[in-house]
Amino acid sequence: MLMFIFLLILISILIYVIKLEKRKPSAAELKGLDGERKVNDILKQHKLLFFHDTLLKKGSVTSQFDQIVVLPNKTILVIETKNKDGIITGYSSDEKWLQIIGKTRYYFYSPILQNEGHIKMLYKKMYEYRLYGYKVLSLVVFTSDRCKLEDVPSGVIHINELSNTLKYLNKKTLFNRSRKFVRMLIKEDLSKKKSEVKKHKEFVKRAPYHKKTTF
Repeated sequence: MLMFIFLLILISILIYVIKLEKRKPSAAELKGLDGERKVNDILKQHKLLFFHDTLLKKGSVTSQFDQIVVLPNKTILVIETKNKDGIITGYSSDEKWLQIIGKTRYYFYSPILQNEGHIKMLYKKMYEYRLYGYKVLSLVVFTSDRCKLEDVPSGVIHINELSNTLKYLNKKTLFNRSRKFVRMLIKEDLSKKKSEVKKHKEFVKRAPYHKKTTF
């Protein structure tokens, strides 16, 4: 009898775990994914080499990148994508940015500071692989058609400006010296490992900016 009860409890736990694994993305997550898809489509149109949703880890710290674009002349572009509506405003030194929808105001963690954290992780990985002489650029892209940017610093654009920005950055040269960087990313990316993705989500919950909106 006790064995039967134990088996029932075990089966119930397994069913619960399976349901958690199959949890549908929230509305905010779906909105964020849609914004990333729009940026990915433009990057593909420009036939650029890029990595999407890359997860890197150094020690106990993890960092997930929306897009990492490999450009000529050992130049790397790190894109932070935001799919937010309304009026968006904020300065590079502000920890919190403002989103205004009608008469309602929302605050969210600075996408510039968020991307700086990603870039620091990338530099650590590059140092680990002795990848020197690379230039890493930050770009924040807002993708919503119902978004208006006001008083934002350079390096923050609407998706309508993305094509021209990419044309400017992707100047043709005789060769691209970024092959070692590409090999490093392929080797270090943990985004295909479910256990590491789960650990990253737990890490983000503990991170200071988790309390603020990240999509």
